[in-house]
Amino acid sequence: MGGNRFKRRVMTVVVACALLATCALPVQGTQENLLPHLRRQGTATQLVVDGKPFLILGGELGNSTSSSLEYMRPVWPKVVSLNLNTLLVPVFWELIEPAKGKFDFGLVDGLIREARRHQLRLVPLWFASWKNSMSCYAPAWVKTDQRRFPRAQDSAGRSMEILSAFSKENLDADSRAFAAFMHHLREVDGQDHTVIMVQVENEIGMIPDSRDRSAVADKLFKQPVPTELMSNLEQHKETLIPEFRAVWAAAGFKTRGTWEEVFGLGPKTNEIFMAWHFARYVNGVAQLGAAEYKLPMYVNAALIRPGYQPGQYPSAGPLPHLMDVWRAGAPQIDFLSPDIYFPNFAEWCRKYQQSGNPLFIAEAASNPSSAVNALYAVGPHDPIGSSPFAIELVA
Repeated sequence: MGGNRFKRRVMTVVVACALLATCALPVQGTQENLLPHLRRQGTATQLVVDGKPFLILGGELGNSTSSSLEYMRPVWPKVVSLNLNTLLVPVFWELIEPAKGKFDFGLVDGLIREARRHQLRLVPLWFASWKNSMSCYAPAWVKTDQRRFPRAQDSAGRSMEILSAFSKENLDADSRAFAAFMHHLREVDGQDHTVIMVQVENEIGMIPDSRDRSAVADKLFKQPVPTELMSNLEQHKETLIPEFRAVWAAAGFKTRGTWEEVFGLGPKTNEIFMAWHFARYVNGVAQLGAAEYKLPMYVNAALIRPGYQPGQYPSAGPLPHLMDVWRAGAPQIDFLSPDIYFPNFAEWCRKYQQSGNPLFIAEAASNPSSAVNALYAVGPHDPIGSSPFAIELVA
């Protein structure tokens, strides 16, 4: 069987199974204007859209495809032909706010209009302060003013292409733009619910160092671990993620002290420190957006290659061993998601289902196993959905 026919047939099987599974689930709260939301159903967490459980059979676009409605023209029929029901589309801070305080939502409106025409749902990916660790999608007026919008620094004091998570100016600028975006979504889509979830930032992390070495970061690193985090860890001490609990245990389960006193010396502590501050920043962005339009929000993570240490991968992102830190620091975020490009698919699914975290596979490799993996996940893992990356390149 040809490769293209194989992919389409397997995806059709996935759709059929998903529809059967969805139809078997009880339906509650069928108000037409009920916002998309998450609902606990037994041991599973469902995404509810227009009062009914909704399983995302998605595809994520490549990084720049949705930057032009013209680029998107051939994509829509292709997505429909693959029997998908949802498209994950990057939206770019630099295009939405090209000049400070001046917003242009023409591209967003076009994406929503075409999604409706093709009977698809959308999940916007907010490419703003960070995308794949870097800050390449921030507007030029942010990138060119490093005094006002500072970067993370390496040990030599050199600025990196990573906006500082310790800057109120950075947070305020991103938050205002995200709030404007969410306000606009409510105005143009509050009744139709074409947009069903939102991803906040993309693959946050520190690389090639395990933490920011700027003066402000160093100062905070030498201060006591915030009481807010320690109280949360103490409260959940017996149910913490095992890898994280082991780090705290090795340092003696101290409940107060500096980051190194509480968690020990080394890159693991650097990563925990950065995870807390990334989470607090993201929570600030999400909180302002949710005040405008309360949709489910999540963050995604680039995963770790075997044997890699913090700084060799995008450290401090929403990874499984840091779930407890991210939950404490970003309560506005509904769940953490993996981008699975490694062959041990089932293992990563299990890791992201720990402690009641709902599983949504935000990205996955686009290959003949993608549909099989998605079908597998529907069985034991009760996922919200799955979305292979660069779906527009699937023949």
